[in-house]
Amino acid sequence: MKKLSVWFREVMGLLFWGFLLVIAISGLFTGSNSVIKNLTSDCVIYTVEDLEKCYNENQYVEVHTMQVLDGGYEHIEDNNGTGKFVIINLDGHGMISLLKESLADSLLTNEIEQVVIKGKIEKFSQSNKTVSDNIEKQYKEAFKDVHTEEELATLFTAIQFNQYDADKGTLIFLLVFYIVAIIWFLSRIIRKIPGVIKPEQYHFNNSVSIREKPDFNKVLEEFDSKKYYFQYKNIYITEHYLIKKRGKRLHVTSKDCIAWIYEKKVTVNFITYSHYIVVHTFDRKRALRITVNEKNKTFIMEALRKECPNATFGYNYSLASLWRKNPERFIKNNE
Repeated sequence: MKKLSVWFREVMGLLFWGFLLVIAISGLFTGSNSVIKNLTSDCVIYTVEDLEKCYNENQYVEVHTMQVLDGGYEHIEDNNGTGKFVIINLDGHGMISLLKESLADSLLTNEIEQVVIKGKIEKFSQSNKTVSDNIEKQYKEAFKDVHTEEELATLFTAIQFNQYDADKGTLIFLLVFYIVAIIWFLSRIIRKIPGVIKPEQYHFNNSVSIREKPDFNKVLEEFDSKKYYFQYKNIYITEHYLIKKRGKRLHVTSKDCIAWIYEKKVTVNFITYSHYIVVHTFDRKRALRITVNEKNKTFIMEALRKECPNATFGYNYSLASLWRKNPERFIKNNE
C-alpha cells in the first residue's frame, strides 16, 4: 500500500472514530437528557412554577408535598397491580403521579406533614391517557365549589410523575456503556495516529526489533520480492529478517538481533492448550511467538537453526537467569 493511500485511509479512519467519540461524550455529558446530569442531580419541585422550571421529558426530579390524594386507579401490568395513581398537591395544583403501591398506601392512610418523593417526569402513555382524563375530571369536580372555571382550567397539571419508574438502573447501565464506548473509540483513534504521522510505517507494529534505525523500505523490498529463505504460513525468513505477518501488519526482527529461541508447551491434565516457539531479541522487546504443532515444529525449528546461527536454542533455568541478568551474552557473535 502506497504512502499517500495509507495516510488518506488512516486520516479518514481517525475522523470517523473521532466523530463517534464526540457523539459518545455528548450523550454522556451534554444535553438535557445527559446520563451524568440525570444521575447526579434531581431538580427540586415545591410548586407548579418549580415544575415548569424542571420540566423535561424523562427528567429525574425531587417532589416535596404536604398532601397526596387517591387517584382511584391502579396500574395494572400482566394482570397484577404494580402501582397506584395518586394526585400530588403542588401548592394547590394537582399532578398525577404513579407511585409504588406500598408508598401510595402509606401516604394515603397516614397524615403527613411533608414528604419527599424522587421520580421521573414522563408524558402520558397511550394506555394511561384515559385514566389521566378521568382523574382530572374527578379532581376538578371535587374543587368546583372552591374555584372558578378559569382557576379550574389551570388547577390540574397535565403531565405524569412516575416514582414507580424512577429506578436509575438503566442510567447506570448507560453510564457503563458510554464509558466502554469512549475507551473503545479512544483506542481506535490511538491506533490510527501512527499511520497518520508515519504512513511509511503502517505495515509495522511497535515490536520491530532491529539494531540500527529501521529501514522500512528495505524490509518491504525483501518481503515483497518473495525470495524467501524459508516460508511457512504466516512466517517468513528473508535474507536479513524474520517476519511474522498478522493481517496487514508485519512483526519484523533482524536475524542478527535474535538472541534466544526455545519451544514452549502449555498443558493441563496432559491436554495441550498451546504450543509455540518463542523468539527473543537481545533488546528484549515483545517476543515473537510462532504457533506450532507436533507435525511442523521440527522443520520450523530446523529452519530457524539454519537461518539464525547466532541465537541460543533451548530452555533451562540457567538460561532464563542469564536472560534476566544479561541478554547481550546470548548473542554468540556480536561483532
